[in-house]
Amino acid sequence: MVKKRDSGAWLANVFSGMRKVSEKKMIEKTMKKITKKDRANRQTNTNLVGESTMFNFTPVRKSAQKGFTLIELMIVVVIIGILAALAIPRFMQATTKSKQSEAKQILKQIYTMERTYRQENDVYWAGGPADSAAGTALATIGVEIMPTALYSYTIVAVAGTSFLATANATGLDDDAAPDTWTMDQNGNLVNTSDDVSL
Repeated sequence: MVKKRDSGAWLANVFSGMRKVSEKKMIEKTMKKITKKDRANRQTNTNLVGESTMFNFTPVRKSAQKGFTLIELMIVVVIIGILAALAIPRFMQATTKSKQSEAKQILKQIYTMERTYRQENDVYWAGGPADSAAGTALATIGVEIMPTALYSYTIVAVAGTSFLATANATGLDDDAAPDTWTMDQNGNLVNTSDDVSL
């Protein structure tokens, strides 16, 4: 005897089977499309981080880093070192030369005042030493040495007819070399020991 089928149940069963088959086919088609898309993206796009995901392929860029590298900093340090090695000796020479201007000015003043003294007294005056501690030692001829003076000044007169004024300093720069200047009755200024070149 043939069983009578329930048409509703049978129809639901058929649709259920069809739905399962169609869902399965749909999933397979989608997977094939995703795989093809992924392959195409791998060939055309470059992922900067390195790996792609199967379903969501978006290139991810590294964030821009700010700052200096160690190599750049070392190059700057080397350049500054070279500039310092060239600049410091020249700076020391320039400061020593500027300190020598004191001796030149005071010796010119001594020359002028010695000439004036000779006009009045018919002889050159001898005296000294005059320095920052004894600033009035040359007051007889009208020369005053300032308390900030770096040089020591002496005047030697020979028989009242000639004189030699000497300015002497040690330690104008970082060495102990002397710096000596002389001026005679004719106004000849001579550097007998130059601390800049020593």
